[in-house]
Amino acid sequence: MKQDSTIVSESQKMPLGKLFIRMCENALALQLSDGSMPPGHNGPHMDPETPVRNTSHWLIAFGKAWELSGGKKFREAALACLGYLKGPEARPGNGAFWHRKNPKKDFSNGVMGQAWTLEALICSARIFDDSDAASLAEEVFNLHPYDSKIQAWGILDLNGKPVGPDRTFNHQLWFASMGCRLTKMGYSTVSAASTDFVRSIHKNIGYYKDGVIRHNPYGYTRQNSLRKWAGAQLHGLKHTLRPDPKAYSHSVGYHAFNTYALHAIHQIVPDAPVFKQKTFRKSLRVFRSPAFRKHIENARFGFPYNPPGIEAAVSIQSADFLTKEERTQTGQYWLNRQFRQNFDSSDFSMTKNTSDPLTYQARIYELYQLDSFDFEIDIP
Repeated sequence: MKQDSTIVSESQKMPLGKLFIRMCENALALQLSDGSMPPGHNGPHMDPETPVRNTSHWLIAFGKAWELSGGKKFREAALACLGYLKGPEARPGNGAFWHRKNPKKDFSNGVMGQAWTLEALICSARIFDDSDAASLAEEVFNLHPYDSKIQAWGILDLNGKPVGPDRTFNHQLWFASMGCRLTKMGYSTVSAASTDFVRSIHKNIGYYKDGVIRHNPYGYTRQNSLRKWAGAQLHGLKHTLRPDPKAYSHSVGYHAFNTYALHAIHQIVPDAPVFKQKTFRKSLRVFRSPAFRKHIENARFGFPYNPPGIEAAVSIQSADFLTKEERTQTGQYWLNRQFRQNFDSSDFSMTKNTSDPLTYQARIYELYQLDSFDFEIDIP
């Protein structure tokens, strides 16, 4: 891409809103004639993906850029993304949206892939007053079976056939957050499952001593029983006293991804039991911890894969036990760090220091959850 004449010196700052709009503007050239955006491969997982995931992300980003700037080109790009997601290429079997191509794994990317596309449809319903998009989100959400015995939704294949529970906790958190949003919009058919899951998060989530959320809470998706409970207590005690370094690092990389979803739920169900726990508050305080800030530097699933700087800045908004100044300072730190780690000023894209630049630059969309874009970003 052509270098922008407004590229600034090493020490100069740029308003986040202006920066976001410019990043979206540069991405317009990536959009194909069918409205889709180029796919990536899910970072180090190296799973070739269809355009559905990145098209979902860019739909939200373009929609937000339109709201911030009023630029017609962003509105048109977002609507083109929406048209693709509503079409047969994105959902060829009228079941799950087709997210990945790896024949050794499900093509839907569990309920996580579905949550990303439901998120785009839900945002479209709000931005463009598109009730069809919301109804499609409701339809696909309800196709996923919910097992109240283990508080988990099942994975759906492309033809709508259930293929077993998704056992990844953060997948379930994100999917639940979409159910909460649909419920808030008046789609009562998703309410029972979403409510049951949210009211049970505190029983299923696991934390390390410093507040980092465990990537795989022991016993989650196993049948509820005294044996499960006892096993979870012993497992938790063992790994609190002597945490496995690899598992802990994995959890550090995904921590903000978890708290980002919890923030979305907190906005709608602030009285859920999980938010009354001291451990939840600790999970947000850890973003201010020097030890955590240092550890994430080498976490494989941190900055090279997830955008924890964006996710932490969004998540800290739920920390009502901190002052507004403390929340703003924390958000500012993480946003600056995100851009320092991954922003390429030569083409205004979030593509530096990542193995999956096409997916990573699409994940700037996560900024839309900020209450305010009133931040000044250090441009590296």
